[in-house]
Amino acid sequence: MSKPGNDKRQSSVHRRGKDKAVSRAGHWVAWDREQKNVLAATDTYAEAMRKAAEAGEMEPVIQKAPGNRAAAPRPYALLEDESSDVVDDARAIFADADGWLDTPNVLLGGCKPRELLGTDQEPHVRDLLRGIRYGITT
Repeated sequence: MSKPGNDKRQSSVHRRGKDKAVSRAGHWVAWDREQKNVLAATDTYAEAMRKAAEAGEMEPVIQKAPGNRAAAPRPYALLEDESSDVVDDARAIFADADGWLDTPNVLLGGCKPRELLGTDQEPHVRDLLRGIRYGITT
């Protein structure tokens, strides 16, 4: 029977391992020959080979980690004719903007657009408004 302290330590190590795996997604990963140690996680195959050689491993195993790297967050840029207030933009498009803002929308995962304002999901509302305004909806 294991001690409670050991279970916590093991789960913490397991979690850190998963975090590292996620952070390597989409990178080239260089392992030692036995595939026991990661020597490098890089953007290019050549860089992974170079770092493996620098670590003294002349026959590394190089693989591309599954998954995609998360894109660096970019600030959401307003178009020239947009207001900083999404509600104002909705009013410029719809005769009944409040009705549109308070109606669940399948393109917003069934959420009401107004519920997403002021959250990290607000750009989706703005993108939908842009699509409606310029006739680019799906």
